[in-house]
Amino acid sequence: MPWEQLPVPVDEGTIIREILTGLSEKIPGWVPSEGAPEVALAEEVGYQLAVVNRAAVAAIDHAAAGIAAAFGFEPVDGIKAVLPQVTLTAQLPPSAGTAPFDRAVTVPAGFTVTVGQQPFLVPEQITLVASFTEVTSGDFTGYWRGDISVDFLALDVGDEWNTGELGEKATIQTVSPIIVTATLTAPATGGVGAETLPAFLTRFTAWLATLKPGGVRAEDLARFAATVEGTQRALALDRYDPNDPGTPADRTVTIIPVTATGADLDSFARDRLLAELEGIREVGFVFNLIDPNRTAVAVDVTVTVATGHEATAVQAAVDAAITDALSPAVWGTADGDPATWVEADTLRTLDVAVVVATVPGVASIDGITLDGGAADIALTTPGALIDASITVTAS
Repeated sequence: MPWEQLPVPVDEGTIIREILTGLSEKIPGWVPSEGAPEVALAEEVGYQLAVVNRAAVAAIDHAAAGIAAAFGFEPVDGIKAVLPQVTLTAQLPPSAGTAPFDRAVTVPAGFTVTVGQQPFLVPEQITLVASFTEVTSGDFTGYWRGDISVDFLALDVGDEWNTGELGEKATIQTVSPIIVTATLTAPATGGVGAETLPAFLTRFTAWLATLKPGGVRAEDLARFAATVEGTQRALALDRYDPNDPGTPADRTVTIIPVTATGADLDSFARDRLLAELEGIREVGFVFNLIDPNRTAVAVDVTVTVATGHEATAVQAAVDAAITDALSPAVWGTADGDPATWVEADTLRTLDVAVVVATVPGVASIDGITLDGGAADIALTTPGALIDASITVTAS
């Protein structure tokens, strides 16, 4: 099964060695001797533990296989990281033109670059139009260069693929007659290791909750979306059509998903979620998938530091507390459940004050403004999230 196996040893030799090592550490001067009663006991205990542990792992695998067979719901074999919008620079010879021009550039499926030692590839052939301009200096003066932006997918699953830095040059591994450089516009993100058993059971429980008589409701679709790999939580709006938001639309649901960090889904995660939603869509229903709305808010806080506390430490703690509370990963969640989302369309000064008041070392709150004023801020909906810039003054 693809999840991360239970952390229990199943090899009797390994278990026996661990038992004997433990005895050596606990009994000064003791050395295992073959045939000694304590060694024989350790060997028998190790054998029995290995049998029990193998049976436990096998039982769990069989249970998951039964879930997959009965419901078509399977553990997630990790997620591949996405290297977004890599800038590929194509170069053409001087004979390609006499003035700036646009031309289609095709990147074949499997085109590979490496970031450090990690390979990333283009999963499907893509053709994009680049605007070519003449190189006016250097060894390639007179040549023509144009850029396109392409998403790359990690070769394998796992969080170790979340690598790279803004502006870093990736190494091109696939020979190309025209593509000469690959520049990162952002690091790779989204890579996740194999699912743990508790995570699988939590997803399965949430997924079962969506299978209710009488059809699929908006809240069911939100819970369903949160069970799809790459989506942490979602807001579902019943009878909402993003193309005509003022007119209720029957048999229409709009889903707003985000990742575990509150980011928009990348193209691969969106395609995955759309495919899963399409698989449960009833005939005649319309499902829309849109990104959340993010409202930029300048939060300014002034506090007095309690005696015995350093102003710089309190300042940093207040900043961190506000950042966490207004984070897109947290805003709108309910009851401490990161998979829930209840629309919270207003940021109040009181919301910030409650957070600041809980920070150790704050003696008093001397002032809070949102976008320079004392009024609450109405957030853009639907799917309201906050892009906060925070300034804290502590004295």
